[in-house]
Amino acid sequence: MDLRVLRYFLKVVEEESISKAAEVLHLSQPTLSRQLMDLEEELHVKLFVRGNRKHRISLTDKGRILHRRANELVSLASIAVNEINSDASSISGCISIGVTETPNLKFIAELMAAFRAKYPHVTFELHSASYNEVKGFLDKGILDFGIFLDSYDLLYFENVKLPQSDNLGLIVRKDHALFKKGYADHKDIYHYPLVMHKEYMVSKTIKGLTDVNFENLNVVATFNQSSSAAACVEAGLGIALGIDGVCNLEDKDLAFIPFKPEVRHNLSVAWKSVLARSQASELFIKELIKFCNS
Repeated sequence: MDLRVLRYFLKVVEEESISKAAEVLHLSQPTLSRQLMDLEEELHVKLFVRGNRKHRISLTDKGRILHRRANELVSLASIAVNEINSDASSISGCISIGVTETPNLKFIAELMAAFRAKYPHVTFELHSASYNEVKGFLDKGILDFGIFLDSYDLLYFENVKLPQSDNLGLIVRKDHALFKKGYADHKDIYHYPLVMHKEYMVSKTIKGLTDVNFENLNVVATFNQSSSAAACVEAGLGIALGIDGVCNLEDKDLAFIPFKPEVRHNLSVAWKSVLARSQASELFIKELIKFCNS
C-alpha cells in the first residue's frame, strides 16, 4: 500500500469529490480515479459509495476503517520524517496536560522547565478539571496527558507512576475535637457533618478508607475546588475530606488532620495509546520516564 495513494484517498474524502480532489492534487480526474480503483482492487473491498448528489461521494463501512487508519499512517510517516530531519532547535508545538488539585504539581512544573531548557520552542497548556473530566478529554484526544490518582481506572491508557503521593485527611477548625486529638480514625467520618469532593459521591468509593458506607455518611455539601471546602469548614458547616497541602490554611483558623492509619494516594501521568502523536509529546514521554526514575 503506497503512502502517496493513501494521501490521494484522504484528499478525496476531504473534498467529497474525485474531480475537486484531482484539481487540488494537480492530477487528471481519470488518473486519480484509476489510482482509487487500484486501491480497491488491492484491498478487495469497495471504499466509496458513488452517488448522484452533485457528484459527491461517501465512504462505505470499509472505507471509514481505512480513512481512520490512513490518517494514522500518514501522520506517523510525517512524524518519522520530522524526527529524522530535525534537531532540538527545530522541535516545537504545544503539549496539553490535564491537572487536578494536588500539592505535587511542582514535580510536573520542574519537568516542564527541564524539558523547555532542552526544547525551547515547545510550550505547555495546563487544563484544570476534575479527574473524570481529564479522563474524558484524554480519551477524546483533547489533552495529550493527564494526572490521576491511583484509584482511577487507567486500563486503556499508558501511564507512569510519579514518585510523590497525596496524603488524604480531614480539614477541621482549630476549635474542633479532632484538632485537639491530632489525628482522625477512619470511622470519624461518620461522626460529623461532612463536606467532600463531588467525585467521591459519584464513584461511591474512597480508596484507602476501609469499607465506606456512603448511606451512613452525613454529607452536607460537595465541592470541586478545595477553596470552597475550606470556606464551608470555616463557616462551621462541617469537616471536609481533603488533601494535605492543597489549601493554604496558614491565614485561617483551620488545620489538616491526617488519618490513622495513614491514607496516601499515588499519582500517575497517563496518555492515550495511539500510533501517531506529536514529536514533542513523544520526547516528553521519554523525559517523564527518565525524570521519574532519577
